[in-house]
Amino acid sequence: WNRRDRFILAAALSFGVGNLLVPEWYGHLFDGVDNPSAGLQGFLDSITIILETPFLSAGLIALILNLILPAEEVMQSNIVVHEDGNEVDPEAQIADRAHDDPESIDEKDRDVKKAPIEPVH
Repeated sequence: WNRRDRFILAAALSFGVGNLLVPEWYGHLFDGVDNPSAGLQGFLDSITIILETPFLSAGLIALILNLILPAEEVMQSNIVVHEDGNEVDPEAQIADRAHDDPESIDEKDRDVKKAPIEPVH
């Protein structure tokens, strides 16, 4: 669960719980529509029923937020895994060498490539 997922969950649950606490709030959503035809009245009633059902309103909010909010970027890691399975942090090695002998660092050591961290599911 990343921050984006937690926000979507919290927003959806707030609409769902709010709908449980004040169920008649969505019933007045289309009060300003004057003289609707039978087809339009049925359409407005179906929207009202969907919005008055707590789990449907929460699901609708979650769906909309999931489509609108951008995904988070993948964090970068400096750890390199060698063929023998040992993990090495190149920046830590460079920092150790720089501490011992600052003149030993060349330009290629300053541009250490970063490997992406695979997300854990």
